Amino acid sequence: FQTNGRNLRKFSDLAKKQGIILSIESNPLLKGLQHYPKVTYDPELFAKYCITNNLPITFDTSHISHCNYDIVTFFRKYNKYIKLIHLSDSIGSAQHLPLGKGNLPLKDLLKEIKRSSFNQYLAFEICHFPKNTTLKEKREEIRESLNTVKKYAL
Repeated sequence: FQTNGRNLRKFSDLAKKQGIILSIESNPLLKGLQHYPKVTYDPELFAKYCITNNLPITFDTSHISHCNYDIVTFFRKYNKYIKLIHLSDSIGSAQHLPLGKGNLPLKDLLKEIKRSSFNQYLAFEICHFPKNTTLKEKREEIRESLNTVKKYAL
């Protein structure tokens, strides 16, 4: 989509005709490996691109924060265009951690989600755990993440 906007419009139109919701997710800025177009890793350019092209936003908390952008600010600014939130924590380059295992202001984000009556999809994208974490411990981390969402967003 970086080189030919017509192709994206064709793809988007095809998805709409088929009743498929098409949502675009930002990519993290990979230091030294900037093979993604800048519009996908610069949060402001990404949001404006989605809005201009009438594409719903998939808001990935780890990706947006990895680009040194405040996730609460991003949500406040663009929540009416967001259709899906990939919710996870991160710290440094470690992304997609269970909630509370990183340094993102997730409680503030969840409170903002509740305050705004956000009524779209929220999915955990939690796939990184400390080495040697047992399956039982992973389940408990997921359960604690769910309890955090219930406590602050519902």
